[in-house]
Amino acid sequence: MNSPPATAPAPGQRPIRVGGDVQAGTLLFHPGPAYPPEARNRGVEGAVILLAVIATDGQIRSLKIVSSSNPLLEPGIIETIQNWRYKPTLLNAEPIEVSTTITINFTLGR
Repeated sequence: MNSPPATAPAPGQRPIRVGGDVQAGTLLFHPGPAYPPEARNRGVEGAVILLAVIATDGQIRSLKIVSSSNPLLEPGIIETIQNWRYKPTLLNAEPIEVSTTITINFTLGR
């Protein structure tokens, strides 16, 4: 059974969640966040999960940390990820605002 075609959200509507019939935009520019010095010195490894809203122009409109395995991994992450740029996500050939999660893993070389 085919699902009906997706439609673009009306102005003022919440961003669409990436998945299903909506394809994620391509990440064009994504500098990796620096390992926070205090976390590195203490041997802390783990992940930080962020919720991002990607605007119709591919810039990150909003960004917040939703989960972190250790607060020592968080310094500087918002500022770095805020600079990421995406190729806009299209729905019916029109750019749309989307919501997505970003997971940053920090591991020390052994």
